[in-house]
Amino acid sequence: HLYATLHRWLYTGEKGYLQDYFKVRLNDPSLPDSSKQTLQKVRRYLIGNWDSIQRQRDPQYIGCSAEGHVSHWLSARLSSRPLGWSTTGAESIAKARAYDLNGSDLKTWVTNQIKTKERERRVEKLDGRLGRKYARQYDWSGKVAILHYSNNTRSRQAFGTIADY
Repeated sequence: HLYATLHRWLYTGEKGYLQDYFKVRLNDPSLPDSSKQTLQKVRRYLIGNWDSIQRQRDPQYIGCSAEGHVSHWLSARLSSRPLGWSTTGAESIAKARAYDLNGSDLKTWVTNQIKTKERERRVEKLDGRLGRKYARQYDWSGKVAILHYSNNTRSRQAFGTIADY
């Protein structure tokens, strides 16, 4: 009965009645301190957000709960457990949660992510192999033994002329 009365005062704009109720309840000597603190928090919230609460009664008011839903779904994974998150990890979890909320198959998404990473890894590995292969060829062609290890002979002079060409 009390809840219905407070609710009616709140949504019919009876701010004075609501303030009087809190004044009487907070001055009750039999009320424990913990209950007083709770009532003070509720009063502070309701009075502080009075204009927003009253605005919701306007027929032209269009509300959106998207931010609340997104916050709820992300916090269910990102902040409910006492873990540290890297930027990359938090971004991945947020994308996965959004993908799931949009009704897509999360298994397919994860499989595609794994395939993409594996493909990138194979390309990098192949690039590394090709780079080393050509580096060895150029390295070999630059070291002709007769130029590096022989004395100043006619053969060395001839190869030196060709190498400098």
